[in-house]
Amino acid sequence: MNLMSVKNVKLVEKTVDFLLVNLIWFVSCLPVVTIFPATAAMFGVVRQQYLRKENSLGIIKSYYSYFFQILRQHRLLNMVWTLMGLIIFVDLIWIKTIEQPFFEFLFSSFSYLFFNASLIMFSAIVHFETDSKGIVLNSATIILSYPFKILMVGITLYIFLITLLTFPAAVLFAASIYTLIVFSYCHSLFDRFAKRKVKMTLQ
Repeated sequence: MNLMSVKNVKLVEKTVDFLLVNLIWFVSCLPVVTIFPATAAMFGVVRQQYLRKENSLGIIKSYYSYFFQILRQHRLLNMVWTLMGLIIFVDLIWIKTIEQPFFEFLFSSFSYLFFNASLIMFSAIVHFETDSKGIVLNSATIILSYPFKILMVGITLYIFLITLLTFPAAVLFAASIYTLIVFSYCHSLFDRFAKRKVKMTLQ
């Protein structure tokens, strides 16, 4: 098998892996209350792919290993995030019915910021070995330290949402690819954050 054939095989394998984790994530999210661990688990598997870590478990076992680990370690964070997500969803529907453009804009902006911050948090959950309090503190510090960098994540979120609204079926394959884009960007921020902490410690 020549070099080009090997590269093609690896590309096909990676594509299948991303499609598979996307499908598992989609099914795992159907109960709604499992969206938090399901999304974090997808970030975990994608992180393995991004860092090219050896994975002896396979995609499915790795995914559910992350899923149940996150359920155990971040139970309270899971409940708080899920509750906030449900409140935002219900309120957005209610605001649509009362037809108040100002409140609709205000709450839509808040919702956008919440989900933008959630992307940073999901990346942090699978990257930093710490408890829920540490995850929230690290995520908040990174967001406040690099607001313009975080804005780029927000722009990609907007593009992704527009894509889903235009092509709803894209959720079946695009979520894992978008996760890769978000995590690769967040990983560079995490490296900067870690170096900054070391520098501050040495001072």
